[in-house]
Amino acid sequence: MATDTERERNRQSSEVSESCCRQARRYGRDVAERRWVPSEAAVTALQSSNEPFPLSPRDPCQVIARLDQIGSPATVAQPVGVTSAS
Repeated sequence: MATDTERERNRQSSEVSESCCRQARRYGRDVAERRWVPSEAAVTALQSSNEPFPLSPRDPCQVIARLDQIGSPATVAQPVGVTSAS
């Protein structure tokens, strides 16, 4: 039988998985609108992730949201079958 701690861990794990799935679905849905080159503002915003490693645990869903907020705008997409000229 699961303990309260195990149930809480399972609940948190489910929340994290659901958060990741939501972000991934949104990213996949919006991928066709992504730029081929990140904007200067998006690349500059990546610097906000340059911070000291936290001394205590953080809410994993907040970490995922922050990574998505900072990182996703700086990613690019290339349609399947399209290659860059050399």
